[in-house]
Amino acid sequence: MYAYRLCLGLVVLWPLVCMGCDDGGSGEDVCGAFGVRIVRGGDLYCVYEGQTSMECPRGTSFPHIVDDTLVCSSEQLVAPNVLDLVVADAENSSVTVEVSGGVVRPVDVLWVVDNSGSMCEEQAYLREDIAEFVNPLAAAGLDLQMAVITTDVEDPSQSGRFQNVSNNDPGAQQCNVDVDISHCPTPENGQEYPPTILSSNDPDYVDAAGELDVETFYTHLGCNITTGTTGTGFEMGLEAARLALSPDLTSGANAGFLRDDALLVVIFLTDENDCSDGGALDLVNGNICEWDRDQLISTQEYIDFFSSLKTDPSGNPDPSLIVMGGIVAPSNGVNFNRPDVVEPSCSAFDEWTGNFIGRGFAGYRYSEVIQAFEHVEHNICIQPFNDPLKKLANLIVDKATN
Repeated sequence: MYAYRLCLGLVVLWPLVCMGCDDGGSGEDVCGAFGVRIVRGGDLYCVYEGQTSMECPRGTSFPHIVDDTLVCSSEQLVAPNVLDLVVADAENSSVTVEVSGGVVRPVDVLWVVDNSGSMCEEQAYLREDIAEFVNPLAAAGLDLQMAVITTDVEDPSQSGRFQNVSNNDPGAQQCNVDVDISHCPTPENGQEYPPTILSSNDPDYVDAAGELDVETFYTHLGCNITTGTTGTGFEMGLEAARLALSPDLTSGANAGFLRDDALLVVIFLTDENDCSDGGALDLVNGNICEWDRDQLISTQEYIDFFSSLKTDPSGNPDPSLIVMGGIVAPSNGVNFNRPDVVEPSCSAFDEWTGNFIGRGFAGYRYSEVIQAFEHVEHNICIQPFNDPLKKLANLIVDKATN
């Protein structure tokens, strides 16, 4: 079927959908931050997983429900099998993002990964779902840099320094999954470790066609994310992130990561609250960070620090150029004082077996910082992590291209 449409003052013969017409057609990113944009057979679709009642955006105004997913289409009549294919495209992140005009910002992503003894399963879940995060960013053609740090600021070799040695900690306690890192590049298997800064412009991640080798990129990112479980139990993710992005490291070990014109994304994965104390506490009791929480570095100090990393043309802090992500334990509004033992705020169970696999302690300090910026936050006790990773990727694409 063909239709005549008036585009830019010209009458053109266009198949099915007129790209870029003033009716909100597919030349615009009409799906928003939380929709996945699919073009199939010349037709435009916006896919919203877990939504069934929201209003479709202009340009894809015809709603269709597929199980628990809303598909908005540019055409009223769509065959059921086509809808199924569109949903499958969205689930596989087969997204075509076209940017029309404006500035497309580079994106610097800092992953802050808890490497304490209880984080084996959570790191494994993140690595398994990491493609859901990388695929939409790569499909948008973004200039990407990604690096990983841990929450350990006691070990000088960590303490905000980028990590690139995957670690499955054979024999580690509290691990209920098999962490296979045999595919990760190491000198033992005749390969160099992945770079500490993974870049979409690195020739090692560009295929013969000159495109980003997305699978290798996210595989190596997953290897770097597998930081192991031998880190300190006094997690200081906020301080680790500050150290990573402070001049001592950005001009030294972490040089080349923080780009002035880039959107900065900081993502926390942790099952404990932040204990950034600046050396004020005697870290011998696991409850001390909660009991003496008034002695910790204020979260406002970290909010101010992150805000200062990006400035507007006048030199003023510009927090709109910062996105935060968090897979942390939710706050239940309960604080613990001496001599009460700190209790978890959530418990995690395997989605297939129902077996208990872990617990999380309210990460309210992380939440206070994360929620000060545009963000996506998710309960670490609810796996898998594919949904928040997709939402975060869509938010980043929206921020970087608008």
